[in-house]
Amino acid sequence: MNWLIDHLTTASEVGGYDLTPVMEHWYDDPEGINGEFPGTHEFLYGPNGSGPAANPQQDVCEDLLFYCYDRGVDVHMDTVAKQLVKDESGRVIGVICEDPDGTVTQYNGTKGIVMATGDFGANQEMLTTRLSPVCIASVQWLATCTTTAIRPTSWVTTLAAAA
Repeated sequence: MNWLIDHLTTASEVGGYDLTPVMEHWYDDPEGINGEFPGTHEFLYGPNGSGPAANPQQDVCEDLLFYCYDRGVDVHMDTVAKQLVKDESGRVIGVICEDPDGTVTQYNGTKGIVMATGDFGANQEMLTTRLSPVCIASVQWLATCTTTAIRPTSWVTTLAAAA
């Protein structure tokens, strides 16, 4: 958390927004699905987050993206990860992706692969196969879930390093 505070309060150095860390108050979701616990951190006062009821998470994501660009990270937006690639030892060494125009490309990492897909909270198929029936019954919004972003990280397929 200290690293995040240090970087998000000085993000203007890399083209981002200097955000202000605050301790979150209790937030009770009106739909009863989730809430925030006292003591969680939030970063406010960027263009998308003037208060806890706004969307300050967007500012955090944008600042982290600015840091990635500043350090030469190769970022691919709107690109769907279709399959992770593992070497013979089982180590993930790459990812096969499809970009918006349908081009399929394999990206290999030398130090690692970062999958920034979020969770599977919006993937109905994964929710129904990974959660207990009690959990599924309590999730009112399940029928509207459609995303498939995280599937490759959960259902990994090994490709033989052939050549």
